[in-house]
Amino acid sequence: MTTPKMPLVDNYKMTDTDWNEYFECRKKYDIEMTKEQQEAIFRDAIDLRKAGKIEESENLLLKLPAPANVMLSAKTRFGFKAIQEYNLTEAKKAYPEEF
Repeated sequence: MTTPKMPLVDNYKMTDTDWNEYFECRKKYDIEMTKEQQEAIFRDAIDLRKAGKIEESENLLLKLPAPANVMLSAKTRFGFKAIQEYNLTEAKKAYPEEF
């Protein structure tokens, strides 16, 4: 795999171990989803929240593809470690050389 473009703010130096972890997270978290699958996750998250299971609801919502512009901004400001546990499928489509 090629190394993505580095953040503008260089506040954290990625080690080889960090890069390996980042790319493992890409395999784990970057899951393509249909609109129907995303809507089902939203419904399930709402049900969990209504049942008082806030943390479970939030963890479920993290499976959704994050908005591309938000992930680009977060990567630029905070670096790869801050975004590695998000679903970056949309960000990778919009900014393929950044992720």
